[in-house]
Amino acid sequence: GKKKMKENRSKAMALLVTLLMIGSVLVTLVPSMTTTATTVTKTDVPESIVSPGQKNVVVMMFTITEDGTDELIKGNATVGAALSDGADADWKMDSIDATDGDAWDPNNDTIFIDANDNDTYDSGETVVAGKTPAVGTSSTDGFDSDWNFKSYDATDGDAWDPSSDMIVYEEDNNSAYGDKLKGVVVKNNGTATDTDFSEINLYLESGYQPGFQADNDTLLDSFTWVPANEWWSCVLTTPITLWDESKTFYVVANISSSPTVRSTIQFFIPAGGVTLESTDGVSSNMVNANVITIGELGVNYFEGTQDGPEDVVYTDTKELVYGATVNLQIDTSNLTKNTEYYLYYPYYKRVGSGGIYDYYLEWRPYKVAGGASDACINTTGGGIKTFAEPIYFNVSGMWLLVPKGESPENASKGTATDYAYFWVNGTEAYQISLSTDKVYYGKNETITITVTEGGSAAGVWVDVRRESDGRLVFHKWAGDGTVTFNSDWLNNLTYAGNYTVFAYKDIDPTIIGYGTYGYSEDYGYSDPTISTENYSAICGPWDPPEKVSKVAKIVVETGKPQLEIPETNRTMYWNFSGEVKVYIKGYDGKNLTSNLFTVKVYNSEKEDVTSYLTIDKSQPGIIKISCDNWGWDSVDGTWGINGTWKIVVSYDKDSDGTEEWNNSVSFTVTKAPGVQIIVTYPENKEISEVPDISSQPITIKFQVVNREHHYLGEGNLSEDKKNITLSGDILFVGEGGKTLSEYEEIFPGSVNVTHNIVDGTWTWEVDIIPLMDTNGGEITISVDWGDWGTDEETIQVGGANLNGSIVTITPSEFVIGENITLTVKVADATGYAYPNAHVALYYFDDTTGTILTTTSINETDGGGTTSGEYSFLFNVTQQTNWQKDKYGLSEVKAPRYIIAYADIPNVGPGYAYAIMKPKADLKVEVSRDTFMAGKAYNFWINVSTIDLLTGNETGTPSDSGLHVRIYNETGADVTNTIGSLTTSELDGSASIELSSEYFTEPGTYYIYAYNDTHNSEGYNATIEVVPVEVTCDKSEFIWGV
Repeated sequence: GKKKMKENRSKAMALLVTLLMIGSVLVTLVPSMTTTATTVTKTDVPESIVSPGQKNVVVMMFTITEDGTDELIKGNATVGAALSDGADADWKMDSIDATDGDAWDPNNDTIFIDANDNDTYDSGETVVAGKTPAVGTSSTDGFDSDWNFKSYDATDGDAWDPSSDMIVYEEDNNSAYGDKLKGVVVKNNGTATDTDFSEINLYLESGYQPGFQADNDTLLDSFTWVPANEWWSCVLTTPITLWDESKTFYVVANISSSPTVRSTIQFFIPAGGVTLESTDGVSSNMVNANVITIGELGVNYFEGTQDGPEDVVYTDTKELVYGATVNLQIDTSNLTKNTEYYLYYPYYKRVGSGGIYDYYLEWRPYKVAGGASDACINTTGGGIKTFAEPIYFNVSGMWLLVPKGESPENASKGTATDYAYFWVNGTEAYQISLSTDKVYYGKNETITITVTEGGSAAGVWVDVRRESDGRLVFHKWAGDGTVTFNSDWLNNLTYAGNYTVFAYKDIDPTIIGYGTYGYSEDYGYSDPTISTENYSAICGPWDPPEKVSKVAKIVVETGKPQLEIPETNRTMYWNFSGEVKVYIKGYDGKNLTSNLFTVKVYNSEKEDVTSYLTIDKSQPGIIKISCDNWGWDSVDGTWGINGTWKIVVSYDKDSDGTEEWNNSVSFTVTKAPGVQIIVTYPENKEISEVPDISSQPITIKFQVVNREHHYLGEGNLSEDKKNITLSGDILFVGEGGKTLSEYEEIFPGSVNVTHNIVDGTWTWEVDIIPLMDTNGGEITISVDWGDWGTDEETIQVGGANLNGSIVTITPSEFVIGENITLTVKVADATGYAYPNAHVALYYFDDTTGTILTTTSINETDGGGTTSGEYSFLFNVTQQTNWQKDKYGLSEVKAPRYIIAYADIPNVGPGYAYAIMKPKADLKVEVSRDTFMAGKAYNFWINVSTIDLLTGNETGTPSDSGLHVRIYNETGADVTNTIGSLTTSELDGSASIELSSEYFTEPGTYYIYAYNDTHNSEGYNATIEVVPVEVTCDKSEFIWGV
């Protein structure tokens, strides 16, 4: 019995008053609850195996319960009707609420038809529910909001009709009176597809007896496959009403006669998949907990009837193998169509060749009594029965028990009724031994499979398959019982994991070799598909072999790629940028494809910090891991501390959780040194080849930064250049190397600094011409930054193939103005001489920093000696007048750099230089050699020419272009800084008269003269500036005396 609304509310109020009277110390506010009147619950269908063609398979079971909480206030109860909020507008109903704020009270409240539409109860107006009010009582349109009334208008547009319309108090707020099932949607969470089902229906439990019975329960409607949504939809022609009751429904499938065997069924109702008249239903996926498998005879079930897998053979099915003679016991409880059932065995036939075959399947009666009669079992009385004599199993495959008068062909196609079947396995006649049962992915190893029968080698078929998906690796005939193969991770064992080894032979009358597919559970279904009149999916694999082995396994363990971090990339500095370069190779030393691998980096606290890093896997065999600030960033602060960090490199080829490759390598993050050089180009610190004459110079880039992130180059640039030295195999730097300041004097415009305003870095960019050396060239960049310390980095030249030539020139320096023979020697990086090189001599323009390649001084293609020497005459005209007239220089002068260039086919270019020096035939003389500091003197300086053989004066040089300078003992030009003299006083004259000039800095000085092609080296004048000594004859005295 249901309780009236008023009574329920009165009891609730009484309970609340009682609780308040008990005590007021604690007051609990209880939120309003939304009642669900209609609920959908599932009952899990048990796990099972079904057969192809099996009918009436329950795949989903659910119950809908409606609790009947709605209360009819007035009208005719229509179960399942949709309710609308408030009163229907056509009814012209008004309400009178005697006490505002309370629930409906039929003894005091009123619902009436306001025929006059004046919001007043008038005499003669119809009272629909409740008390008849006093005439003239004011009313409100519709239902009072406190009552929670809803309406059902059977015919839209007409007036209130109590025989068909309803006024309902709806406690559950689901917008329906009772409820009504209008449709259901189901999906499969398993692997079976729509083609694996011939029909899916919705049934209603009849209550005849528990559980589904196709003959007793009510078929409602069929489901339709909806490809766009990948689900089945059932829209009920006649919806099912529910009022204060539970009804159970079954989703029932018929399995296709040719399904995908071993596929799975796990149906579920998706969220919103039950369509009700109310707003209730299924709010989340309702999944059957268990899985149903479409079985395959001989694989995951071994006996059955037309109704699917069933215990038919009382004898243990493990005894049913080829070659066995068994007293076969049959449980006849499911064999009810006839009293006589006959035994049939399969006769497989194949005709054709070259992979094109026709297949035939005959069903032959098993003979007993020496072939005189067909084997038959009598089912009278039921129970366990046997045949007249033991059965010899002469072939593997499906055997049939068919009632008298029924065709075995129909049974094999699944179209007969009341038949049974069982499977006869091959006998385990062969033994397999493996030379090894474990190999490593990526490491090619030889595996030998040996098959014997009774200790002797057996000619058999051997199949190797991947266990996880059955993929055939190979199918080979082992005539002598052995198969040898390579684990070959690129072609054979191409995944990590387990591989099965299976040996077998078909020895029934029609012997087959199973084509290129090999025998498997799929033989006949796919690989290949067998199509013949008397064979269907219910029959199991086609023509299974009579003799088999147990399955052996080869395990392919996860391989370990060879990981190496070069020494130069193995240490990163905390809070500094840097790149860890990981070389990744296989067991054979060959590069692996880097972009296949997953790379994870863990800090010294074993935290995954990969997200902070940039990982470049674009180049085969190399993984580059870079970071702008190792261990720290401006968002998260410190995300790693100094210590040993680990890089894990892995590859899961098919995402099955078993990795093909996995290994790790470590590097160090540590405190930065006082100063460090960071080479930014070339990134790998390798110049792969010496550039040819048209591609020089190349630019190297590097940064010099101290521990406080300050950069050399952001301050006094001229001074900073003096702190950085280039040495090694670079043209112009010589054996001792040169500072950037010195280098730029020879090679103007070659040194620049750029500032990146985004990251704040300062980068040196230096143009160079790299050189080859024996076994490869090497360039060293070194820095001495005072208190911050020193550092150096190297760049290799030539790459692995040593691309470049070693070029030398002799003499390495000579004096302008004399004919000279220059000899250029050319060899490769091993020292092997080449007489067939292209060799040329060029001027170097020290004002523009370019080799003047437009016109060579001399050149030749080949013509060298066997020792790789090429000789060129460099005459006086070429040395002097032709500087301007032919080679494009702005003036005739010395020193000049002469560039020797050579290029050997398939070896590469090379460079060397010689210095054409000025002629040192000027002599400087001064009228006095000692000067007192601060005292003014009159003196002269004369410049003359001399005979270099005798040292005797021969004349006076031209005043034009003549310069005189004063140098200190360190070689610095101090002309303008040690006294009153200026350079302007000392230019343009060979005879210089000076008056009232003085020196302020004591020391030894050298007076040097030069013009464009001559100087006074070796014949300079020397002067001494002595300090003034001041002495006093009194050591102390009295003031004022």
